[in-house]
Amino acid sequence: MVYKSPSKKRLQVVAAISLCLWTGSLAVHAAAQEASKKLSKEQVLKLLTQGDPPARVEYLVQKYGVSFPMVADTERELTQAGATQELLDVLRKIAPPKPPDPTPPPPPPAPVLVIHEKPGEADVYVDDVRQGRTSPDGILKITGLSATRHTLRISLEGYHSFEDDNVQLAPGETNTVVATLQPLEPPAPRSKDGPGASETDASPAAGNLTAKSAKPPPDPHDPRSPREPGIYYFQQSGNERQFVRLEPAPAGMPVAKTSSGRGLGAWAGYGGSSKVSWKTTLVGPKAPVRLVERRPVFYFYFRSTDSTSYSLSGGNAFLNATTPREFLLVRLESKKKEREIASNYIKDALTCDHEQIAPGIYKVQSRADVEPGEYVFVYSGAYSGVVAMGGSSYFDFGIDKTN
Repeated sequence: MVYKSPSKKRLQVVAAISLCLWTGSLAVHAAAQEASKKLSKEQVLKLLTQGDPPARVEYLVQKYGVSFPMVADTERELTQAGATQELLDVLRKIAPPKPPDPTPPPPPPAPVLVIHEKPGEADVYVDDVRQGRTSPDGILKITGLSATRHTLRISLEGYHSFEDDNVQLAPGETNTVVATLQPLEPPAPRSKDGPGASETDASPAAGNLTAKSAKPPPDPHDPRSPREPGIYYFQQSGNERQFVRLEPAPAGMPVAKTSSGRGLGAWAGYGGSSKVSWKTTLVGPKAPVRLVERRPVFYFYFRSTDSTSYSLSGGNAFLNATTPREFLLVRLESKKKEREIASNYIKDALTCDHEQIAPGIYKVQSRADVEPGEYVFVYSGAYSGVVAMGGSSYFDFGIDKTN
Protein backbone atom coordinates (compact mmCIF):
# COMPACT_ATOMS: atom_id res chain seq x y z
CA MET A 1 0.00 0.00 0.00
CA VAL A 2 1.40 3.35 -0.99
CA TYR A 3 0.88 6.28 1.44
CA LYS A 4 -0.20 9.50 -0.22
CA SER A 5 0.29 12.81 1.52
CA PRO A 6 -2.84 14.97 1.78
CA SER A 7 -3.24 17.43 -0.98
CA LYS A 8 -2.88 21.12 -0.42
CA LYS A 9 -6.56 21.62 -0.98
CA ARG A 10 -7.44 19.09 1.70
CA LEU A 11 -5.13 20.82 4.19
CA GLN A 12 -6.78 24.11 3.49
CA VAL A 13 -10.19 22.58 4.20
CA VAL A 14 -9.00 21.17 7.56
CA ALA A 15 -7.50 24.51 8.56
CA ALA A 16 -10.71 26.29 7.68
CA ILE A 17 -12.74 23.86 9.76
CA SER A 18 -10.37 24.34 12.77
CA LEU A 19 -10.57 28.09 12.41
CA CYS A 20 -14.32 27.93 12.39
CA LEU A 21 -14.35 25.72 15.46
CA TRP A 22 -11.93 28.08 17.34
CA THR A 23 -13.98 31.10 16.27
CA GLY A 24 -17.15 29.34 17.36
CA SER A 25 -15.62 28.45 20.72
CA LEU A 26 -14.54 32.06 21.21
CA ALA A 27 -18.02 33.23 20.33
CA VAL A 28 -19.56 30.78 22.77
CA HIS A 29 -17.25 31.99 25.57
CA ALA A 30 -17.97 35.60 24.72
CA ALA A 31 -21.71 35.01 24.73
CA ALA A 32 -21.49 33.18 28.05
CA GLN A 33 -19.72 36.16 29.63
CA GLU A 34 -22.23 38.76 28.54
CA ALA A 35 -24.28 38.16 31.71
CA SER A 36 -21.57 37.78 34.36
CA LYS A 37 -18.79 39.68 32.52
CA LYS A 38 -15.98 38.30 34.71
CA LEU A 39 -14.49 34.81 34.48
CA SER A 40 -14.52 32.55 37.54
CA LYS A 41 -11.57 30.44 38.62
CA GLU A 42 -13.35 27.30 37.42
CA GLN A 43 -13.85 28.79 33.94
CA VAL A 44 -10.17 29.72 33.60
CA LEU A 45 -9.11 26.26 34.78
CA LYS A 46 -11.47 24.66 32.27
CA LEU A 47 -10.03 26.73 29.41
CA LEU A 48 -6.51 25.61 30.32
CA THR A 49 -7.35 21.94 30.85
CA GLN A 50 -9.36 21.59 27.62
CA GLY A 51 -6.31 22.61 25.60
CA ASP A 52 -6.97 26.24 24.78
CA PRO A 53 -3.69 28.09 24.09
CA PRO A 54 -2.51 30.23 27.03
CA ALA A 55 -2.45 33.24 24.69
CA ARG A 56 -6.19 32.90 24.06
CA VAL A 57 -6.86 32.44 27.77
CA GLU A 58 -4.81 35.57 28.42
CA TYR A 59 -6.88 37.44 25.84
CA LEU A 60 -10.15 36.32 27.48
CA VAL A 61 -9.15 37.24 31.04
CA GLN A 62 -7.97 40.66 29.87
CA LYS A 63 -11.22 41.23 28.04
CA TYR A 64 -13.66 40.04 30.69
CA GLY A 65 -11.61 40.19 33.86
CA VAL A 66 -11.74 37.61 36.66
CA SER A 67 -13.88 37.40 39.78
CA PHE A 68 -11.40 35.60 42.03
CA PRO A 69 -8.36 36.86 44.00
CA MET A 70 -4.91 35.48 43.27
CA VAL A 71 -3.90 33.62 46.41
CA ALA A 72 -1.21 30.96 46.78
CA ASP A 73 -3.59 28.01 46.37
CA THR A 74 -5.17 29.52 43.23
CA GLU A 75 -1.77 30.14 41.59
CA ARG A 76 -0.77 26.55 42.32
CA GLU A 77 -3.96 25.20 40.65
CA LEU A 78 -3.51 27.41 37.58
CA THR A 79 0.14 26.38 37.20
CA GLN A 80 -0.81 22.69 37.39
CA ALA A 81 -3.48 23.30 34.72
CA GLY A 82 -0.87 24.75 32.31
CA ALA A 83 -0.85 28.50 32.97
CA THR A 84 2.30 30.29 31.83
CA GLN A 85 4.17 32.89 33.84
CA GLU A 86 2.85 35.59 31.49
CA LEU A 87 -0.74 34.52 32.20
CA LEU A 88 -0.11 34.47 35.94
CA ASP A 89 1.35 38.00 35.78
CA VAL A 90 -1.75 39.25 33.96
CA LEU A 91 -4.05 37.56 36.49
CA ARG A 92 -2.17 39.15 39.42
CA LYS A 93 -2.72 42.60 37.88
CA ILE A 94 -6.43 42.30 37.12
CA ALA A 95 -7.59 40.01 39.97
CA PRO A 96 -9.60 41.62 42.79
CA PRO A 97 -7.83 42.00 46.15
CA LYS A 98 -7.93 39.23 48.72
CA PRO A 99 -10.90 39.64 51.10
CA PRO A 100 -9.92 40.49 54.68
CA ASP A 101 -9.68 37.69 57.20
CA PRO A 102 -12.86 37.18 59.18
CA THR A 103 -12.91 38.91 62.54
CA PRO A 104 -12.26 36.33 65.26
CA PRO A 105 -15.15 35.79 67.64
CA PRO A 106 -14.88 37.72 70.91
CA PRO A 107 -13.63 35.76 73.91
CA PRO A 108 -16.32 34.34 76.16
CA PRO A 109 -17.23 36.53 79.11
CA ALA A 110 -15.63 35.83 82.46
CA PRO A 111 -17.47 33.56 84.89
CA VAL A 112 -19.61 34.97 87.68
CA LEU A 113 -19.99 33.54 91.18
CA VAL A 114 -23.15 34.47 93.09
CA ILE A 115 -23.45 33.75 96.81
CA HIS A 116 -26.81 33.31 98.54
CA GLU A 117 -26.34 32.71 102.25
CA LYS A 118 -28.19 33.08 105.51
CA PRO A 119 -28.30 34.96 107.85
CA GLY A 120 -26.48 37.63 105.76
CA GLU A 121 -23.59 40.08 106.23
CA ALA A 122 -20.99 37.29 106.18
CA ASP A 123 -17.41 37.51 104.88
CA VAL A 124 -16.71 35.57 101.68
CA TYR A 125 -13.26 34.19 100.81
CA VAL A 126 -12.27 32.60 97.49
CA ASP A 127 -8.92 30.78 97.60
CA ASP A 128 -8.36 32.47 101.01
CA VAL A 129 -8.66 35.94 99.45
CA ARG A 130 -11.48 38.06 100.87
CA GLN A 131 -13.95 39.03 98.14
CA GLY A 132 -16.31 41.12 100.24
CA ARG A 133 -19.30 40.81 102.54
CA THR A 134 -22.79 39.68 101.63
CA SER A 135 -25.70 42.09 101.83
CA PRO A 136 -28.19 41.99 104.72
CA ASP A 137 -30.18 39.65 102.46
CA GLY A 138 -27.14 37.39 102.12
CA ILE A 139 -26.29 38.10 98.46
CA LEU A 140 -22.85 38.80 96.96
CA LYS A 141 -21.90 38.80 93.25
CA ILE A 142 -18.24 38.09 92.53
CA THR A 143 -16.58 38.75 89.16
CA GLY A 144 -13.00 38.66 87.92
CA LEU A 145 -12.35 35.03 88.88
CA SER A 146 -10.61 32.61 86.53
CA ALA A 147 -12.48 29.76 84.86
CA THR A 148 -11.19 26.92 87.00
CA ARG A 149 -11.78 25.18 90.34
CA HIS A 150 -11.85 27.39 93.43
CA THR A 151 -12.12 27.02 97.20
CA LEU A 152 -14.96 28.94 98.85
CA ARG A 153 -15.29 29.87 102.52
CA ILE A 154 -18.09 31.90 104.13
CA SER A 155 -17.50 33.07 107.71
CA LEU A 156 -19.59 34.97 110.24
CA GLU A 157 -18.82 35.52 113.89
CA GLY A 158 -20.94 33.23 116.07
CA TYR A 159 -21.56 30.74 113.23
CA HIS A 160 -19.81 27.70 111.80
CA SER A 161 -17.98 28.52 108.58
CA PHE A 162 -19.29 27.13 105.30
CA GLU A 163 -16.56 25.59 103.10
CA ASP A 164 -16.54 24.12 99.61
CA ASP A 165 -13.23 23.27 97.91
CA ASN A 166 -14.76 22.24 94.59
CA VAL A 167 -16.48 25.32 93.16
CA GLN A 168 -16.15 24.96 89.39
CA LEU A 169 -16.38 28.09 87.22
CA ALA A 170 -16.74 27.96 83.42
CA PRO A 171 -16.32 30.82 80.90
CA GLY A 172 -19.50 32.82 80.37
CA GLU A 173 -21.44 30.93 83.03
CA THR A 174 -22.89 31.99 86.38
CA ASN A 175 -22.42 29.61 89.29
CA THR A 176 -24.70 30.16 92.28
CA VAL A 177 -23.82 28.78 95.71
CA VAL A 178 -26.53 28.60 98.38
CA ALA A 179 -25.41 28.21 101.99
CA THR A 180 -27.00 28.40 105.43
CA LEU A 181 -24.58 29.06 108.28
CA GLN A 182 -25.25 27.11 111.46
CA PRO A 183 -24.94 28.99 114.76
CA LEU A 184 -22.42 28.03 117.43
CA GLU A 185 -24.92 27.15 120.13
CA PRO A 186 -23.59 27.57 123.70
CA PRO A 187 -25.05 25.34 126.44
CA ALA A 188 -28.42 26.74 127.47
CA PRO A 189 -28.42 28.08 131.06
CA ARG A 190 -30.35 25.84 133.41
CA SER A 191 -33.41 27.35 135.03
CA LYS A 192 -33.61 27.22 138.81
CA ASP A 193 -37.03 25.60 138.73
CA GLY A 194 -36.88 24.12 135.26
CA PRO A 195 -35.97 20.65 134.03
CA GLY A 196 -32.44 19.54 134.74
CA ALA A 197 -32.04 21.70 137.85
CA SER A 198 -29.89 19.95 140.44
CA GLU A 199 -30.46 19.88 144.14
CA THR A 200 -27.59 22.29 144.56
CA ASP A 201 -29.26 24.73 142.18
CA ALA A 202 -32.50 24.52 144.12
CA SER A 203 -30.94 24.81 147.55
CA PRO A 204 -30.89 28.16 149.36
CA ALA A 205 -27.10 27.88 149.50
CA ALA A 206 -27.02 28.55 145.81
CA GLY A 207 -28.24 32.07 146.60
CA ASN A 208 -28.80 34.34 143.63
CA LEU A 209 -25.87 32.93 141.58
CA THR A 210 -26.74 32.19 137.98
CA ALA A 211 -24.83 29.88 135.66
CA LYS A 212 -22.70 31.69 133.08
CA SER A 213 -23.11 30.60 129.52
CA ALA A 214 -19.98 28.95 128.17
CA LYS A 215 -18.08 30.86 125.47
CA PRO A 216 -18.33 29.04 122.13
CA PRO A 217 -15.07 27.40 121.04
CA PRO A 218 -13.20 29.12 118.18
CA ASP A 219 -13.60 27.78 114.68
CA PRO A 220 -10.22 26.12 113.91
CA HIS A 221 -10.57 26.96 110.21
CA ASP A 222 -11.59 30.61 110.57
CA PRO A 223 -8.67 33.07 110.90
CA ARG A 224 -11.05 35.57 112.52
CA SER A 225 -11.50 33.30 115.54
CA PRO A 226 -9.45 34.38 118.60
CA ARG A 227 -6.25 32.53 119.47
CA GLU A 228 -3.36 32.82 121.85
CA PRO A 229 -1.18 35.84 120.93
CA GLY A 230 1.51 34.97 118.40
CA ILE A 231 2.28 34.42 114.72
CA TYR A 232 0.53 31.61 112.83
CA TYR A 233 1.05 30.17 109.38
CA PHE A 234 -2.07 29.12 107.48
CA GLN A 235 -1.25 25.69 106.02
CA GLN A 236 -3.44 23.74 103.60
CA SER A 237 -2.73 20.17 102.48
CA GLY A 238 -5.47 18.81 100.22
CA ASN A 239 -8.74 19.24 102.10
CA GLU A 240 -6.97 19.59 105.46
CA ARG A 241 -6.37 23.06 106.88
CA GLN A 242 -4.59 24.04 110.04
CA PHE A 243 -2.84 26.95 111.68
CA VAL A 244 0.82 26.27 112.48
CA ARG A 245 2.31 28.49 115.16
CA LEU A 246 5.77 30.03 114.87
CA GLU A 247 7.30 29.45 118.27
CA PRO A 248 9.82 31.99 119.64
CA ALA A 249 13.29 31.00 118.45
CA PRO A 250 16.20 30.78 120.91
CA ALA A 251 18.87 33.36 120.13
CA GLY A 252 22.25 34.25 121.55
CA MET A 253 23.24 37.65 122.83
CA PRO A 254 24.39 40.05 120.10
CA VAL A 255 28.13 40.10 119.42
CA ALA A 256 29.99 43.31 118.55
CA LYS A 257 32.85 43.45 116.06
CA THR A 258 35.00 46.38 114.97
CA SER A 259 36.38 47.04 111.54
CA SER A 260 39.88 46.65 112.99
CA GLY A 261 39.06 43.09 114.03
CA ARG A 262 39.41 43.80 117.77
CA GLY A 263 36.65 43.02 120.25
CA LEU A 264 34.32 45.58 121.76
CA GLY A 265 36.38 45.78 124.98
CA ALA A 266 39.52 46.82 123.13
CA TRP A 267 37.55 49.33 121.09
CA ALA A 268 35.89 50.87 124.15
CA GLY A 269 38.97 50.72 126.39
CA TYR A 270 41.32 52.51 124.02
CA GLY A 271 38.85 54.91 122.44
CA GLY A 272 39.40 53.54 118.97
CA SER A 273 37.58 54.97 115.98
CA SER A 274 36.85 51.64 114.29
CA LYS A 275 33.28 51.08 113.06
CA VAL A 276 31.26 48.69 115.21
CA SER A 277 28.80 46.15 113.73
CA TRP A 278 26.45 43.83 115.61
CA LYS A 279 25.13 40.40 114.80
CA THR A 280 22.70 38.01 116.46
CA THR A 281 22.55 34.27 115.87
CA LEU A 282 19.67 31.81 116.11
CA VAL A 283 20.36 28.30 117.36
CA GLY A 284 20.41 25.54 114.73
CA PRO A 285 20.97 25.58 110.94
CA LYS A 286 17.24 25.37 110.08
CA ALA A 287 13.90 26.47 111.49
CA PRO A 288 11.50 23.72 112.63
CA VAL A 289 8.58 25.11 110.58
CA ARG A 290 9.14 24.35 106.86
CA LEU A 291 7.15 25.86 103.98
CA VAL A 292 7.14 25.46 100.20
CA GLU A 293 4.96 28.42 99.19
CA ARG A 294 6.67 31.45 97.71
CA ARG A 295 4.12 33.88 99.23
CA PRO A 296 2.92 32.25 102.43
CA VAL A 297 0.12 33.83 104.45
CA PHE A 298 0.69 34.59 108.15
CA TYR A 299 -1.76 35.73 110.80
CA PHE A 300 -0.72 37.90 113.75
CA TYR A 301 -2.84 37.62 116.90
CA PHE A 302 -2.38 40.32 119.53
CA ARG A 303 -3.75 40.51 123.02
CA SER A 304 -7.43 41.49 123.03
CA THR A 305 -8.35 44.64 124.92
CA ASP A 306 -11.08 42.78 126.82
CA SER A 307 -8.82 39.87 127.79
CA THR A 308 -8.58 39.24 131.54
CA SER A 309 -5.77 36.72 131.28
CA TYR A 310 -2.64 36.43 129.20
CA SER A 311 -0.24 33.68 128.25
CA LEU A 312 3.42 34.28 127.56
CA SER A 313 3.46 31.46 125.02
CA GLY A 314 3.44 34.05 122.27
CA GLY A 315 6.73 35.48 123.50
CA ASN A 316 7.67 38.70 125.25
CA ALA A 317 7.27 40.58 121.97
CA PHE A 318 3.48 40.31 122.29
CA LEU A 319 3.45 41.93 125.74
CA ASN A 320 3.67 45.38 124.14
CA ALA A 321 3.24 44.95 120.37
CA THR A 322 -0.17 45.82 118.93
CA THR A 323 0.40 45.72 115.16
CA PRO A 324 2.46 43.61 112.71
CA ARG A 325 4.16 46.79 111.52
CA GLU A 326 6.34 46.47 114.63
CA PHE A 327 7.85 43.31 113.12
CA LEU A 328 10.32 42.97 110.23
CA LEU A 329 10.66 39.97 107.92
CA VAL A 330 14.39 39.28 107.49
CA ARG A 331 16.36 36.65 105.60
CA LEU A 332 18.93 34.76 107.68
CA GLU A 333 22.43 33.81 106.65
CA SER A 334 22.78 30.07 107.22
CA LYS A 335 25.89 28.84 108.94
CA LYS A 336 26.98 25.33 109.85
CA LYS A 337 25.26 25.20 113.25
CA GLU A 338 23.43 28.51 113.43
CA ARG A 339 21.71 31.27 111.48
CA GLU A 340 22.85 34.86 111.61
CA ILE A 341 20.92 38.14 111.61
CA ALA A 342 23.09 40.79 109.99
CA SER A 343 23.48 44.23 111.55
CA ASN A 344 21.83 45.89 108.52
CA TYR A 345 18.69 43.75 108.80
CA ILE A 346 16.42 46.83 108.85
CA LYS A 347 17.65 47.98 105.42
CA ASP A 348 17.31 44.50 103.90
CA ALA A 349 13.91 43.65 105.41
CA LEU A 350 11.27 42.28 103.01
CA THR A 351 8.20 44.43 102.33
CA CYS A 352 4.92 42.93 103.56
CA ASP A 353 1.25 43.84 103.15
CA HIS A 354 -0.90 44.02 106.30
CA GLU A 355 -4.68 43.64 106.49
CA GLN A 356 -6.70 43.79 109.68
CA ILE A 357 -9.44 41.16 109.46
CA ALA A 358 -10.75 41.44 113.04
CA PRO A 359 -9.88 43.38 116.21
CA GLY A 360 -6.32 42.41 117.14
CA ILE A 361 -6.01 40.00 114.16
CA TYR A 362 -3.98 40.81 111.03
CA LYS A 363 -3.27 38.98 107.80
CA VAL A 364 0.37 39.45 106.66
CA GLN A 365 1.85 38.43 103.30
CA SER A 366 5.08 39.29 101.51
CA ARG A 367 4.52 41.69 98.63
CA ALA A 368 6.83 39.67 96.35
CA ASP A 369 7.77 36.00 96.05
CA VAL A 370 10.15 34.80 98.75
CA GLU A 371 13.11 32.73 97.59
CA PRO A 372 13.99 29.43 99.34
CA GLY A 373 16.02 29.97 102.50
CA GLU A 374 15.78 30.73 106.21
CA TYR A 375 13.70 33.69 107.47
CA VAL A 376 12.64 35.28 110.74
CA PHE A 377 10.11 37.85 111.94
CA VAL A 378 12.08 40.22 114.17
CA TYR A 379 10.24 42.36 116.72
CA SER A 380 11.30 45.98 116.14
CA GLY A 381 12.08 46.30 119.86
CA ALA A 382 14.60 43.47 119.66
CA TYR A 383 17.46 45.95 119.70
CA SER A 384 17.50 48.77 122.24
CA GLY A 385 20.88 50.36 121.64
CA VAL A 386 22.93 47.15 121.56
CA VAL A 387 20.93 45.05 124.04
CA ALA A 388 18.69 42.31 122.64
CA MET A 389 15.44 41.22 124.23
CA GLY A 390 16.33 37.58 123.72
CA GLY A 391 14.81 34.62 121.92
CA SER A 392 11.20 35.66 122.54
CA SER A 393 11.59 38.41 119.91
CA TYR A 394 12.39 36.12 116.95
CA PHE A 395 9.90 33.89 115.10
CA ASP A 396 11.63 31.79 112.44
CA PHE A 397 10.59 29.59 109.50
CA GLY A 398 12.19 28.17 106.37
CA ILE A 399 11.14 27.86 102.73
CA ASP A 400 12.33 24.71 100.95
CA LYS A 401 12.94 24.23 97.24
CA THR A 402 10.40 22.28 95.23
CA ASN A 403 11.14 19.90 92.39
